Order: sequence, then structure tokens, then C-alpha cells
Amino acid sequence: MRLLTWVAIYIRACAQRQLHLPSKTPEVCIRPELSLTLCFDAKLARVEVEGREWFRRVKLVDDTLTLVASEALHDGERVPVTVYF
Repeated sequence: MRLLTWVAIYIRACAQRQLHLPSKTPEVCIRPELSLTLCFDAKLARVEVEGREWFRRVKLVDDTLTLVASEALHDGERVPVTVYF
């Protein structure tokens, strides 16, 4: 069991309204078999996850995105995730 495997996920927000994002793309880390829940202040229209096969679960409900990584992810992987409002 790998306990210290962390994978970076890049979050990109796309909307038809003006967003104030940092100059650097936000990055969060996730570990296989643990969930990552991201809550936004607006309802999400859809999400695109590059490398969807690396996740056991990708669930979008209203303003919340939940990701559960699988063991297929490797240390240091970068997985772009784009959310649309």
C-alpha cells in the first residue's frame, strides 16, 4: 500500500463571466484511494478530466466536484482538470 503517493491536479476554470484567478494555475495534490472534494461558489456546468482512467470516481453535483484517484496514478503525475460554469 502506497501511503505517500501524491499527484498534482491542475484546476482551470472556464466561464462566460469574469473570473479572478491567480496568475499561476491552482494546483492541489491527491493520493490514491482518498477523495478530494472541491466546492465552488457557483453551479458547475461540466468538468473535463484529462486521464479519466486514473480515477475511480469523478462526480459532479451542483457546485461540488469529487475526485477519487486510483492506484494507476504515479508519483509526480500532473492531471489537468477543467471546470465549466
